[in-house]
Amino acid sequence: MVQYRTNAGERRKPAIGRFGELTVEQARSIAQDWLADVRKGKDPSAEKTAARNAPSVKELCAKLSKTTRNRRTGHRTVKSYQGYIDRHIIPKLGTLKVGQVTRSDVSGVMTRMKKTPVTANRVLSCLRKMFQHGRGVGFP
Repeated sequence: MVQYRTNAGERRKPAIGRFGELTVEQARSIAQDWLADVRKGKDPSAEKTAARNAPSVKELCAKLSKTTRNRRTGHRTVKSYQGYIDRHIIPKLGTLKVGQVTRSDVSGVMTRMKKTPVTANRVLSCLRKMFQHGRGVGFP
């Protein structure tokens, strides 16, 4: 473990690693790097916490389904989006963090749906709208 105070005066004591996974020399090297970052004004433990608390695709889907009901999106569109989300998006991408989703992940979903190309295109459209909406409301 390494102990330090942030620029805001908060005391942090994050674990570097478990005994046996790292040698003492490796742990000391990591601790020195972290303390150098702290001197530069960064907070290594806050970065880990932010990554851990980042929203998942499932949370983004829930946010989208609550906010898409407006004048521009019809009732049937919202209903079909919810079906695509429930059947295709959440089972395949739901556990990923929003910032971790890559083109290859989306491409993998599309590849698995090659027998139903129309549905695949509509799922892609739903994903596109979902990520655009997420960017607009503060998701990474």
